[in-house]
Amino acid sequence: MKKIRIIIADDHPLVLLGLKEVINRYGEDKVEVVGEANDPDELWRCLNEKACDVVVTDFNMPSGKMTDGLELISRIRRNFPSVTILVVTMVYNSSMINAIFKSGANGVFDKREELPVLVGAIRSINNKSMTLYSSRWVDKSDSHMTQADLERKLSKRELEVIRLYASGLSGREIAKKLNKSEKTISRQKRSAMEKLGVESDVYLNQTISAIGLI
Repeated sequence: MKKIRIIIADDHPLVLLGLKEVINRYGEDKVEVVGEANDPDELWRCLNEKACDVVVTDFNMPSGKMTDGLELISRIRRNFPSVTILVVTMVYNSSMINAIFKSGANGVFDKREELPVLVGAIRSINNKSMTLYSSRWVDKSDSHMTQADLERKLSKRELEVIRLYASGLSGREIAKKLNKSEKTISRQKRSAMEKLGVESDVYLNQTISAIGLI
């Protein structure tokens, strides 16, 4: 039986090592890791250099040129249509999960699940099913910020950019919708995150969802 060839990507070396060890230990000689990447750029090189069946990738990898997780997924889907994409993340915002699937992912795996479950997810997702692998995802946030707080902290354009981002649009789609460059949209998003005191897309989406802007 042909082994399922896998490329794994995560910007945390220990997580990457753990993924590889779990796949090798529980794969029962039915899966094999053929490539590893620490950032989106390295993942892209792996995809161009190594044949694979499944990509197992983190959603938030801020280093490299392709920092937008949705855009990365969309680009993989456009250029490697036969590759199955399994996104490993702690994102639990329902709108963002839907956006990940809309961008082309075949499955989303909760990082808090037991890692051995990941191998089963890889083997089933290789059948191209669209599945959410989580027993605990809920749509909640501990943010106490209000919409009035957002409007005081952010410019109208920054507010619009993060609202569109949290609704599931990629940076490129937002730029097209607002008739701005991708660099401008990226800069406005970063500015908004700094003003709100959030360090990742996960917390940004939790904040926006809790306030009810999406």
